[in-house]
Amino acid sequence: SNTLDNAQSSNPTATPISSTTYSVTGDGYCGGTSSASVTINIDDVSVNLGPDQTICDGSINPIILDAGIANSFLWSTGETSPTIEIYNSGNYSVNVTSIYNCVASDDITISPITNLVNFTSIDRESCMPGFFELTDLSTASSGDNIISWEWSCYNQSSLEKNPSFILNNAGTYDVSLTIMTKEGCTNNLILEDYLTVFPNPLANFNIIPKEITRCNKTIEIINNSNNYTEINWNLDDGSIINQDTLNHYTFAEIGSYEVSLTLTSQEGCQESTSQSVVPASNGPLFISNAFTPNGDNINDIFYPIIQCAPNYEFWIYNRWGEELFYTTNIDEGWDGYFKGASVPLGKYIWKIKYDNSVTNYTKFGEVHLVN
Repeated sequence: SNTLDNAQSSNPTATPISSTTYSVTGDGYCGGTSSASVTINIDDVSVNLGPDQTICDGSINPIILDAGIANSFLWSTGETSPTIEIYNSGNYSVNVTSIYNCVASDDITISPITNLVNFTSIDRESCMPGFFELTDLSTASSGDNIISWEWSCYNQSSLEKNPSFILNNAGTYDVSLTIMTKEGCTNNLILEDYLTVFPNPLANFNIIPKEITRCNKTIEIINNSNNYTEINWNLDDGSIINQDTLNHYTFAEIGSYEVSLTLTSQEGCQESTSQSVVPASNGPLFISNAFTPNGDNINDIFYPIIQCAPNYEFWIYNRWGEELFYTTNIDEGWDGYFKGASVPLGKYIWKIKYDNSVTNYTKFGEVHLVN
């Protein structure tokens, strides 16, 4: 065989590359011959783990490493099976031993797939209620792509790629994003205190009184607000005032006014509220239905009792419509006389007109003149 270095030698060296049977024939001194043969089996044990690979650390889809056929196996992980499942990146090796105790080895590098998780928000600060639009900036490794997003913020969650969250209460909030790729890779990012919601000012005030008359158009405004640095009152009559409490404010005209308060906090948050000031209904008018002008100083004078009556006028008529008495003095009443003489007992008509909540408010009635 050409695998012998010297076929004519009594002690040749064989270097077979496959299982080979060698035969030898020898001549004896007595002229006889003898033959013998030997078979050398080649143990071609080998192992090949293939080219280097990549994996998502913690992947749910493992890489299977196969060491082939051998008598025994010892992996760098300590496992002794022909195949092992790999879930994380790293360097792995295996030693295999044949039935003839020949040993072969191989190693492989499994690199991590890098998926970058990142996101941003158009605004990270807001007044109550906070409205935030989040944008995913994550990228998958080459040849892979992101297929799902799972967001979490306070007690809210979203599966949208670019979600929005409404946060009603003041405070700071963490935001979490978990992505998954087509290859089953997942990655997570949590940004603590990423979003901030500022408290709004508390706008609150009282108006005393809430009704005005022609005789009293003055109000007091008591401010009970807090958490503000700027204040603005709008009196609804063209007046804008920037002071805390309006102890006394007088409207030029009677009417309905919507008094509004706008507050601004240090962070620029605003809150507004308003209250109405309205004309009072006509003030109480008290007028009797009889009087006795007999000179006993008891119920001798007939006149209305009224609190506020600008442009006041008061008339008395007899049954034929003849005017017996007229005055514009709210403190002057009729004494039962006409042109210096007492009028007969009986029924008379009165008329009153004045301005209060309405202009030229007019009312009629009857009064009985008795003893």
